[in-house]
Amino acid sequence: FNYEQGAHNVMQVNSTGFEACLTESNTGLYTSGNDSVHLLNEGQFWYICGLDDHCDLGQKLSIHVVP
Repeated sequence: FNYEQGAHNVMQVNSTGFEACLTESNTGLYTSGNDSVHLLNEGQFWYICGLDDHCDLGQKLSIHVVP
């Protein structure tokens, strides 16, 4: 993820957090502005921007990893 540090972040959340943009449900927080996430397992992974109303405005990403 590449973004302006301080203007955004990347939060890994669960499906509920993704759908409702709930930052309290985060299981990981990235803030460097140049973050790499290694997806080593199968499954669904959800990421949002946890600042202000960015998630509500669409700054979120769902990734489905298959074998």
